[in-house]
Amino acid sequence: MFEGKSLAEIIAELELEPLEGEGGYFKVIQRDDFGNAIYFLMSESDFSAWHILKERETWVHLAGDPVLLHLKNDSYRKVDLSRKPMELTYSIEPNTWMAAKTTGQWSLVLCFLAPAFTAMELATPELVRSWREKDPTIPELIHER
Repeated sequence: MFEGKSLAEIIAELELEPLEGEGGYFKVIQRDDFGNAIYFLMSESDFSAWHILKERETWVHLAGDPVLLHLKNDSYRKVDLSRKPMELTYSIEPNTWMAAKTTGQWSLVLCFLAPAFTAMELATPELVRSWREKDPTIPELIHER
């Protein structure tokens, strides 16, 4: 569906808009009292910054290059998302710090939350630095404010 298309063409076709704070491009495709879903697109020069949600969020890889999800609770871990059957989806528990980056030129995912999205908290540079002091493998995925 998107093979051979440029990033600009995909953004236009899906009517995506920049996602302030977190980064990437998105479009709400469904929302009701039970949950919501968005398309979310990252490019090689953009990423999903460290943030935390009160809701469970499930990511489904739709197209493009694999995605590397970064997760932080008591410990740090990485999850690969790709078109491979066992790597296609991943659900992130509520109140888990998360960030993501494409491993190539671009990645398109579907993200859905249940219950519906209420608010997002972005990590501060100081918080991410404190994590990195204990574990330097944690990436510094924050946007300048």
